[in-house]
Amino acid sequence: MKIFNVQPITVNEYIFNEEHVAESLNGNSYESGFGFECIIVDSVKTMIVTFEILISVGGIEWTDTIIPTDDPNKWSVQVNGMETDDGEILMSYKSSCQINLENEGFDADVLSLTDFLSKYNTHTQTFFNLYGFKSAQMERESLSRQALEENAIIAIENLRGNNMYEF
Repeated sequence: MKIFNVQPITVNEYIFNEEHVAESLNGNSYESGFGFECIIVDSVKTMIVTFEILISVGGIEWTDTIIPTDDPNKWSVQVNGMETDDGEILMSYKSSCQINLENEGFDADVLSLTDFLSKYNTHTQTFFNLYGFKSAQMERESLSRQALEENAIIAIENLRGNNMYEF
């Protein structure tokens, strides 16, 4: 895929609520992902790529149940968490970038988009290394080459769904 007229990645939102850090040590909810919006602008295929991370705390009600066994000296405890609301935002990050593209064939397109998403991911990691909060979960969730390739295929499917992909 020929990717051109790449606009700079823009951080649209960064919220960090330091007052929730201690609470996050007891558990948090982590969500992240790319989004792809495909449009045609002046007869050129355009993709708006977004990336979001949301880490929230609270909003989970924990219950424990003691489960007896045949042995009076042993028991099990089952702990369940149920989401009760969205919780409080510990950290929210939203960014976007606009690119133009020309399809060249499925395999080449997957490779090109994967490389682009890898650079996007590096930009995000650099932002957090320089300016942001970084949790252990974010370290674990760093996108692998395989995850980036899966996102590239999702982007191509989005193009297909908008009748913008002929391969």
